[in-house]
Amino acid sequence: MINSNGLNEAETPKSILIKYSPQFLIVGIILLFYIHNLWFDFTYIDDNLIVFDEYEKINSLFDIPSTFVNGYLYDNYYRPIVMTSFIIDTAIAGQSSMMYHLTNIILHIIVSLLLFKILTKIGFNDKVSLITTLIFAIHPLNTNAVSWIVGRNDLLLAVFAVGSLYFYLRYRETRSNFYFSLSLIAYFFAMLSKEAGILVPVIILLFEIIHNENKSIKWNRIYLLLYFFIPAIVYFCLRSFVASINVREEISFNSFIQNIYILFEYLAKTGYFLYIDPLPNKNTTLILIGSLLLVLLITYTILNRKDNRIRIFMFGFLMFLIIVLPTLFVRVNADDGEFNYIDCRMYLPLFGIMISYAVIIEKIFVSLSKPVIIVLGTSIFIYLSLFTFLNNQVYKSGLTYWSAAIEKNPQRATYWMGLGFYYFDNKMYDKAIHCAENAIRIKPENTEYYYKAALAFETTGDLIKANDVLERSINIDKDNPVTVVNLIKNYLKLGKKVKADVWLSKFLAIDLKSKREKADLTSALAYYYAQAKEFNIAIKFMKIAIDVFPDNAGYNNDLGVFYVKNGIPDSAKIYFEKAIAKDSININYKKNLKTINN
Repeated sequence: MINSNGLNEAETPKSILIKYSPQFLIVGIILLFYIHNLWFDFTYIDDNLIVFDEYEKINSLFDIPSTFVNGYLYDNYYRPIVMTSFIIDTAIAGQSSMMYHLTNIILHIIVSLLLFKILTKIGFNDKVSLITTLIFAIHPLNTNAVSWIVGRNDLLLAVFAVGSLYFYLRYRETRSNFYFSLSLIAYFFAMLSKEAGILVPVIILLFEIIHNENKSIKWNRIYLLLYFFIPAIVYFCLRSFVASINVREEISFNSFIQNIYILFEYLAKTGYFLYIDPLPNKNTTLILIGSLLLVLLITYTILNRKDNRIRIFMFGFLMFLIIVLPTLFVRVNADDGEFNYIDCRMYLPLFGIMISYAVIIEKIFVSLSKPVIIVLGTSIFIYLSLFTFLNNQVYKSGLTYWSAAIEKNPQRATYWMGLGFYYFDNKMYDKAIHCAENAIRIKPENTEYYYKAALAFETTGDLIKANDVLERSINIDKDNPVTVVNLIKNYLKLGKKVKADVWLSKFLAIDLKSKREKADLTSALAYYYAQAKEFNIAIKFMKIAIDVFPDNAGYNNDLGVFYVKNGIPDSAKIYFEKAIAKDSININYKKNLKTINN
């Protein structure tokens, strides 16, 4: 029946509000806890690299196709969907952190709503589904994924992995090929978001095996899952034969043995929040709590093996294991030689754990009286809220993030360097120097820290102290050509050519095996000597760079400039013409040649 406003009476605004009140509540609670993230800055752990150091990869919508052939984070990963999301953010708001945070919040909302839908699909009532979803939505363990911009990897993985599962459940209900196709597409996007997406068919297969009321395998559905090989093959072809990536991670069984404690720590953090840190370190308390919780979960499964709901409980728990265990084979050490794992990787596994916990929550509703449930629910909400609020404050800026990491573990050199990067980018050079010196004190064998300290001194104009630091570095790594070149540069700026020439002799004695390194360093020396008006030496080193890469138009043009400065226009003309031949549309090269001809 149509009312006077032209609406079906069953679909009035009031009825819609009532019908979708759980979804509105989920969105409202998430915004309550995370909306202030819009005013958070960058944390200076990878987010600054993506938005600033690799800005040329995300500064235009026309860069979207290139994400499918290039790597992510210095070409270490293949995640074109993540890069595409950053490109869209940048197109909307430039390098402002606000848009990046807003997208993370939206993705978290989508995943939370999908959790609610899936819980209702597999038989939980709205009340149990809502409470479980709210726990997930404001769980402190998720702050790393939601509030850290680079947590986008795991948010997008969850959106598409869970989306694939949801569409598959819709297919089981309707037998519609449309939903099955959406499940395959979401699976493909999950893989393009993060490598763990490859596991989605395993999760769906697990669901088919466990969530089967007839306790007999329907082989037609199992065979149907073979279609998931199609997007998987396309993904591996793109990754292996099209994309240019350079994986730095160690993937081995030895890594798995070293990382196995993380499984227990992750389990512990699903309910014990005291040690949820921005950069976790191995924690004996968490390992013990996680081990105890694992025993309890297994015991619960055994004791309730005849309960119809135990299949759902097992599905959620096994989903957690399926996603977590393969990641333990991967290990990347920080630049101080230590190992970091981060909690955003628990975002999708926590989704599985929430399915298991929904079974327990359902039993609580049946077993306890309403007043007890209210008191218990309020206590849990306060418990979650307190730790989520406190953990979220860590992500306000690089200062809050790295200060919190240092407070937890002041003997990690890489944490001091992280804080130093924040100070350096914000032009607080004295504090950046202090941080670098602390890193050197903790890990004196790491020459990278000396280089960063020297850079901060250089920026303040104190070239003498910069060289003091660089010479300390040379005592550790005697044949580091980058350090030697920086010493030459600084001594030339100080007008101490004799000392510069001493270090130049040292440089010439170093065997540079990499062509790229040889070209980069010799061309850099050419520029430094040109700035010191030593054009003969500048010409000599630029010729070496050109010998390595003769088709580099920039090198040829700059050599022409050096010849002009040295009063040899005929030679300059030759190299300007070479530069134009290699890059005919460059206006500056043409202007240089025109100046010579006139």
